[in-house]
Amino acid sequence: MKRKLETVIAAVLSIGLALLFVLSLMTFRGFRSLEDESRLADRSRARLIAIQSVNRSLLSAESGQRGFLLTSNLSYLDAYSSGVAATQSGLKQVAVEFNDKPEQQPQVARLAALANAKLAELRQTIDLQRAHRQSEALAIVQTDAGRRMMEQIQQITGTLVAGERDQVNRKSAATQTASLLTERLFEVGEFGLALLFGGAFLFIRRSLKAQVLAEKTLAEREHLLRTITDNLPVLISYMDSDEIVRFSNSTYKKWMNLDPAETLGRPLIDVMGATMYESRREQIQKVLAGNLTEFQDVLDLPNGPRQHQITYLPDVAPDGRVVGFFALTMDVTAMKAIERQLEQLARFDPLTGLPNRRQFAEKLRGCA
Repeated sequence: MKRKLETVIAAVLSIGLALLFVLSLMTFRGFRSLEDESRLADRSRARLIAIQSVNRSLLSAESGQRGFLLTSNLSYLDAYSSGVAATQSGLKQVAVEFNDKPEQQPQVARLAALANAKLAELRQTIDLQRAHRQSEALAIVQTDAGRRMMEQIQQITGTLVAGERDQVNRKSAATQTASLLTERLFEVGEFGLALLFGGAFLFIRRSLKAQVLAEKTLAEREHLLRTITDNLPVLISYMDSDEIVRFSNSTYKKWMNLDPAETLGRPLIDVMGATMYESRREQIQKVLAGNLTEFQDVLDLPNGPRQHQITYLPDVAPDGRVVGFFALTMDVTAMKAIERQLEQLARFDPLTGLPNRRQFAEKLRGCA
């Protein structure tokens, strides 16, 4: 019977550790995927900005040219000159931003050719006006060649912008899928942690009972318990029914710079501090009444505030008495960050920051 129980505990711990490992791996992949999505969104945003810069700069240069042709006022040439410089800079930036998209290179080259041709037309009319040949300059404008070039430029830039927006929409759909997958992974992770905590709970209790049987058995169990719990990324402690700390794992040292040995035999209020104890008094009373208690809290650790999922498990004796409880604290700061970022990407356009179709649909359903 004893060997069978140990086999069950080992199996539970193994399954829990395996699920925790899988969750950690998938969380890491989620981070990588989120970074890739963010990088692609930033690149698309930079492309759109470069395209819009070319459009605005050409219009500014053309506006300065029109003002100079109509009034001969040299002040209009300031807008023309700055527009020309900004257009040339914008064309260079467009070439840089699209250098990794070979399928768009013909459009980018066509845009550069038309923009340069438009600048040449503007320069020719200004030179004629300066030479007091206004009629010839106006004749060039009236051919509508410049207008046709601007229409072609608008058509090309519109195609490029539409392509970038399609890419962003596809990434948004992929992000929504990733969000659903992450939710499922968290459910699996919670199940794995439940198994892990359950196995640790059984093992800790069995180890404590072994104290009355033999010192050697207790030492062996405590060593195995320490090996397992000290390598789990959670805070684990055990308090008896008088709220005296009887067990703490070494994660206290890693997270809180507190030696676990210094917590043993001390009242829980002294270890926690009066402020934290008062904020958790209700949960402590609830678990000592025999109820499983779960809640989230933000702990101010030496490396800054961290968000934690805290579980209090009652230790119920065979006669029904609550003889103590286990406290299990898991750092969920990274998971919450992923949830918030995936939620943001799933419901808001990454380029404009405005709510997307999914957010709008949810708001409509909420109003129905």
